[in-house]
Amino acid sequence: MTVQPSALPIVLVHGFIGHLQSVGRHGDTGLFAPDLLGYGRFRDYPASAINVGAQVDHVMDQIDRAMGNARVLVVAHSAGATIAIRLAQLHPSRIAALLIAEGNLAASDAFLAARLGPMSLPDVQDWLGRMRNDPARLLRADGVPITEVNLTRMGDWLRYQDAAALHQMARSILLETVTPNYELAVSKVMRQTPTGLIFGARSPHKRLLAEPVRSAIVSSSVIADSGHLLPLEAPERFREEIDRFAARCLDQTATGALIAGYGS
Repeated sequence: MTVQPSALPIVLVHGFIGHLQSVGRHGDTGLFAPDLLGYGRFRDYPASAINVGAQVDHVMDQIDRAMGNARVLVVAHSAGATIAIRLAQLHPSRIAALLIAEGNLAASDAFLAARLGPMSLPDVQDWLGRMRNDPARLLRADGVPITEVNLTRMGDWLRYQDAAALHQMARSILLETVTPNYELAVSKVMRQTPTGLIFGARSPHKRLLAEPVRSAIVSSSVIADSGHLLPLEAPERFREEIDRFAARCLDQTATGALIAGYGS
């Protein structure tokens, strides 16, 4: 079933590696996928100045430039959730809702940041070089089918940032998520901002949410035949889930009712 595009402006916050450009559709006007600092067209940004706080300020500035003072639905993948949570925390009047896909909602979710953060920069450079030479390696680790399309997408993701940006983001994400109050901050944001979660079917461990986060979410859904890299291997189905949730958000705005029963 095709879900109609939403009238609610949508902002996509990409994760630790790559981008979310493939989630858009031809002629999209209500969807905005800004590059984070150190990525894509902001790749030349000084790596030493990259951290979660700087990314939050940057994304908010990009939203203002692209969408004026509109309230938006922020959709975040993986480590992008850490940025999205802070956005909603600092700018509650601008963030209408959150939709988090395979997101970092606890310290245990930051698995790649935990691996790369403690490394030296030369070691991260070596790791990134090996992954670029063999993009199938990361695909296989997530159970993604090794197809020409998926290899091309993963290769593009791996080239989208350099090792210095990855290193700085890994360290900042770790500092953000390992604090004792991070999960409490996540649940508080979710209670103030309607929040939905999306998971890949191959990530059942990610769905074992601890209280108080579990009771704060308004919806959850699972995309079949996908894993942590669901925006890469299933961008069309990911977009359908985004549009479906956005439509629910608009219904809530119109009726004042809670978002209920979605994706259950």
